[in-house]
Amino acid sequence: MSVLALTWLVVGLVLGTSPPGSTSDVLGLFLIFSGTAMTMTGLTAAVSKLVPAAVFLLAALRFFTTAGYELSGDRAWETAAGALGLVLFVLALYAAWAAELEDAFGRTVLPFGRRGKGKVAVQGSLLEQVREIPTEPGVRTKL
Repeated sequence: MSVLALTWLVVGLVLGTSPPGSTSDVLGLFLIFSGTAMTMTGLTAAVSKLVPAAVFLLAALRFFTTAGYELSGDRAWETAAGALGLVLFVLALYAAWAAELEDAFGRTVLPFGRRGKGKVAVQGSLLEQVREIPTEPGVRTKL
C-alpha cells in the first residue's frame, strides 16, 4: 500500500506543478519503477489471495500504460490508461466490499480467491493458523 500511496503522491505533485497537458519523462520512468514494484507485490499476493493480486497487477498495468503516455505523449496510451483506471476502480471496489463483508459476517460472502495460507487464515482452525508462528521472523531466537 505504501507503493501506491507514494506513487499517487508523486503523480499528484508532478501534475500539480506542471503545465496542463504536458508530459514528464521523469514521471514516466518513476511509473515504470512503481509498476515493477506493484507487479512483484501482485505476484506475491497471488500465492494466497487472488482478488487482491488482480488489483495489484491491474494497478501495475495501469502504471505501465501511464508511463507509456508520459514517455511518448501518444494519446492512445493515455486513453488506454484511462480505460484501465475504470476497470481497476470496479475491481478495487469489489475487493474492498468483499473484504468488508467478510469482516462483518465473519465468513466469506463474495469470492475473494483465498488459497493456501490465505484460506487457512479464514477457514482454518486456531491450531492451523498458529502452526508456523515459531518459525516466523521476530519470533525465533536466532535468524
